[in-house]
Amino acid sequence: TLVYAAGSLWIIYWDTGILFQLNLDGVVLRSFPAQFLNPYGLAYDGKNLWACSDATNRIYQLAVS
Repeated sequence: TLVYAAGSLWIIYWDTGILFQLNLDGVVLRSFPAQFLNPYGLAYDGKNLWACSDATNRIYQLAVS
């Protein structure tokens, strides 16, 4: 899943659970694991990133600041 948020692109991979922040040129700025299994459905509300978990059927706020 890919989302644009506050000047960066954010990608989260379902199979690895890794969240990546990229600049608009596609360069990885940082990465870290989601703290839950099987993330998908990444979204941005203007302040926070959110993702769903296929394993728990819950929505999680991602602390990325």
